[in-house]
Amino acid sequence: MPRTSSLRYYRSQAAGLCAAASLLALSACAASGEGRDQGVASLASAVPEDGGSGTTTPTAGAIEAARPQLRLDSTEEEVKRLRFAYWACLETHGVKMDTARVGTSKAQAPPLQSGPNSHEPAEAYRACLVKMPLMPPELDRDRNPDYVVQHHAYVKCLKAHGMHVTELPDASGWTYADNDQPAESVRHKIDKDCKMEVFGGRN
Repeated sequence: MPRTSSLRYYRSQAAGLCAAASLLALSACAASGEGRDQGVASLASAVPEDGGSGTTTPTAGAIEAARPQLRLDSTEEEVKRLRFAYWACLETHGVKMDTARVGTSKAQAPPLQSGPNSHEPAEAYRACLVKMPLMPPELDRDRNPDYVVQHHAYVKCLKAHGMHVTELPDASGWTYADNDQPAESVRHKIDKDCKMEVFGGRN
């Protein structure tokens, strides 16, 4: 069965924050003034509504500013570190994890995201939002005014380099057109190269 991919992956949770869940290779740094500091942001870095006494819940803006920021040139190992930290937070807060997906692997299991388990308990997702990585701004249609045009070019690039994919409506992602695809390592490279070529690695 063809699989679906979306460049808006991180907006829903954190798996798979781009072209395809299996092709994701992005990393992150936490927001810090004019630059970015490596590591996972914590709630302690989010400014509370009362200006710093810590007696009220951090504002949505403060949490957003504290979330780790992914880059186009991030490595797969870097993104795994941020992704696993987010998933571990969800598990700690009571989210059911898909342990069957990782089997005997030591990797952090992702959350179950179907049926009644989707984004439940809601309190856990709210508590861990500060650890959920932000997608690269180039891949965020709300921050990149050229996103739709570039997405079209990105899918064309994938096709030109041997991937059989079909673009989804409204530049919402793409799906594999058939099972005749290059090897996984080749797909990783094609995806990475096309992102960098089309979206340009702008910060």
